[in-house]
Amino acid sequence: TPKMKNVITMDAEKKEADDAKANDVSDDDFTICEIEQPIENQSAVNFKTYRREKWFDTQDRMQFINITAEIQRMLKESGVTDGLVLVSPMHITASVIVQDNNASLHADFATFLEGLIPNDESMRRRLYNHNSWGDANGDSHIKRQLFKREVWISVTNGQLDALPNEQIIYSEFDGRRKKRVLIKIFGY
Repeated sequence: TPKMKNVITMDAEKKEADDAKANDVSDDDFTICEIEQPIENQSAVNFKTYRREKWFDTQDRMQFINITAEIQRMLKESGVTDGLVLVSPMHITASVIVQDNNASLHADFATFLEGLIPNDESMRRRLYNHNSWGDANGDSHIKRQLFKREVWISVTNGQLDALPNEQIIYSEFDGRRKKRVLIKIFGY
């Protein structure tokens, strides 16, 4: 019917006008950032991968361990100059964060987490259903969720893209035993 054709034509014309308006963007709409010389990799032939696990004995139930220097050493060993580093705990009651390596800040983390999610390792208070089968670490699982699991850090010119005060911290919430963290580095 002619009426229908007219509606379709008008809708198509309106869409075309809207699309043209959406594409009319000025430099005022963007913040322009100057980049030093960009790194360009022309071939996947030089792609490298590197994988290590770091094992350590945690002394306390909740503990924050700075592993930045070891990650930097592994990055150098890997030969990757442009890529990504994944640092991931291999336990479901631990996390890795990027933060200041400051004992008072770590104490603040512990105080906050214990106030929000108290330890019921004795299971007397029966705070966590997870503890009902005898594992007594329900709080540790929840604390890990708040801190997330892992970190990804970009690498440029063989260096971690991080501020000097940003450190890689292994965060343990159910320690006093042997634990490990996975380090995976890949790139060019």
